Amino acid sequence: MEFKELINKRITNVYVSFEKVDYETILLDQCECFIELNNELYIDIPDWYADKIWIKQLDPKASALLKVNLADKLKHFCGLPSAFDNSVMAIKGQKIVDLLWYPENEDEKHYLMLESGLIITEVTHAPSGTAYAGLHLIESLEKLIEKKGNGLVRFTNSIAH
Repeated sequence: MEFKELINKRITNVYVSFEKVDYETILLDQCECFIELNNELYIDIPDWYADKIWIKQLDPKASALLKVNLADKLKHFCGLPSAFDNSVMAIKGQKIVDLLWYPENEDEKHYLMLESGLIITEVTHAPSGTAYAGLHLIESLEKLIEKKGNGLVRFTNSIAH
């Protein structure tokens, strides 16, 4: 899927698959997110170097995140910061309005900006027990820039010219 095809697609659910993996001598949390669009397909949040959106098959072990009880359970071990307990439910039904990335940050995924101003991204691996792997929510573009700095690329700016 081309980046431009992502704009104005609606997020209808987010599924997560979580496991602990032994990487050399370190135990890691591994969390894979499946973003459901328009009740019909699942995508991966692209890596920093990607030039297309990867359409994925839903992992049969993945659980729907946009359910109140499941979201509460997963926030502790799948990367949902406690400050956004209620915001995770605000993702459902939101249109994607922009795709953002920092070209110099080679270990990161892109960021999806939603029509409400919320921004989501994914961290696939983190030290076990840190609750850092998984879906991350940032409350605004200003907060993202405050956290990560300038140098942000906005896809919609590139297609406007």
